[in-house]
Amino acid sequence: MIRGLVLPELGALLLSDVRLVGSSQVSRILFLVDTGAQHSILMPHDLRSFSDLPLGDLQEGPIVHGLGGNLRSRIALSSLSFRHESDARTTFTLPLAVSRGVGQEDLPSILGRDVLFRGQLSVGVRGLTWDVEPGEHDLTT
Repeated sequence: MIRGLVLPELGALLLSDVRLVGSSQVSRILFLVDTGAQHSILMPHDLRSFSDLPLGDLQEGPIVHGLGGNLRSRIALSSLSFRHESDARTTFTLPLAVSRGVGQEDLPSILGRDVLFRGQLSVGVRGLTWDVEPGEHDLTT
């Protein structure tokens, strides 16, 4: 089981170690949990952690609706790794939308249904829990 935070002024959050193919860096990203979002997306503030990522080489991604407008995105092959209370890890390999959106620098990165629905998510008085199988999960197909 993975535990997250719930902040009344922001919402539910999960911490992940993120790797992007094409970058040598690994970054800890705090994702806003959004069950209304079809796609997970790395926003400009967090994308800065991957300064060596050649953004121009990435393929066009989905247009992400919401977040104050429609965001154009690019796709980066990524791995998102989450730590369980038992210290086991769950790692998802997936095409992750990334945004360079002007005016979106203050928005948090979003963990959407493409990842969240791989387990049972609960949010309540005790915070957030996400019951998902430890191990590797390939979401590239």
